[in-house]
Amino acid sequence: MSVQTDDKVPFILIYLDGTVYAFPVSKVQSILTMPPVTAVPQLPEHMRGTINFRGKVVPLLDLRCRLGLRSLRTEADELIKLLVQREQDHVNWLKELESSVQEKRPFKLTTDPHKCGFGKWYDRYRTENQEIAFHLKKFDEPHKAIHAIADKVTRHVGLSDYEAAEAVIRKTRDTDLALMIRLFAKIRQHLKEELTEIVLVLDGQAGRLFAVAADQVISVEHLRLGSLVDPPTGMFPGNGDREQVVRAIARRQQPDEQVVILDPDQLIL
Repeated sequence: MSVQTDDKVPFILIYLDGTVYAFPVSKVQSILTMPPVTAVPQLPEHMRGTINFRGKVVPLLDLRCRLGLRSLRTEADELIKLLVQREQDHVNWLKELESSVQEKRPFKLTTDPHKCGFGKWYDRYRTENQEIAFHLKKFDEPHKAIHAIADKVTRHVGLSDYEAAEAVIRKTRDTDLALMIRLFAKIRQHLKEELTEIVLVLDGQAGRLFAVAADQVISVEHLRLGSLVDPPTGMFPGNGDREQVVRAIARRQQPDEQVVILDPDQLIL
């Protein structure tokens, strides 16, 4: 495919699952926050339904699904579910510590904050959402503090001071665990309220309008003259269909990063 452009042709850049994609501005009719969607039965998975755009019924595509990615809604729902589980893990962890003291038996759950289910997830999870990243940092101190009390409790039990051991557990439940529960609730609420998708209304073939749901609009930019190149063969292993909707690969100037140029005419086929 031969791709030509010049530095006077602007593109709208969007984020989609951590990658920058773009559409020619000339193809974009409007950018909206997610409007009400009317479900239509027996559509392909990537078709959300329809929206009302200036009195017209316009089909809405989930752009992530169209490109073979998980939808943002699915990703958010899975993250919310995971956070509920990790919160309950720590409620159960403290209950088991308390039971081990009361029943005078060894405590066998992990005392290493990096080896519990939340710790393993927390250490490797990365997000572009600054609000979520900000709240996640607040977990570090109370999470480590909760696991650290296992050694204190064990020392008290070793001295047969069970009352002191239980006092440590009660204090932790009222402070560090309570703080973690509030943080879990705040992040879940943020995911429900703030991770709203952006809708781009595009011109398709023969002037037919359609809309796509994307994570975030970044900017309108002019790509460097000659920066557009054909997408390499096998760019999307296991998903040849995604290769069909890619018009070209370009690079931004600031910051220097790859941009995937999509062909709107191919998306709605």
